[in-house]
Amino acid sequence: MIETTKPATEPTMTDADWYALMDAAFWMDTQNLDSYHKKWIAIHGQQIIAAESDKRELYKQIDALGDSINQFRVLVRYIPGFDEL
Repeated sequence: MIETTKPATEPTMTDADWYALMDAAFWMDTQNLDSYHKKWIAIHGQQIIAAESDKRELYKQIDALGDSINQFRVLVRYIPGFDEL
């Protein structure tokens, strides 16, 4: 008999992950983000974990965190400058 192995399943987003993202979005709305104008920010829980002007660089920083955080719970948002509103 040939032994086969099941491929590893990809992690999927859970309801708890979704609620954590919504909590992060609500938390973000209560913060003074003036120092982040014209930057992309990454929020995990109630903490800004990275901020960059270049979106690709921000994602590199998030990827570098690897499994140390739940990647499904990272909220990424752009904070426009006053001249972009």
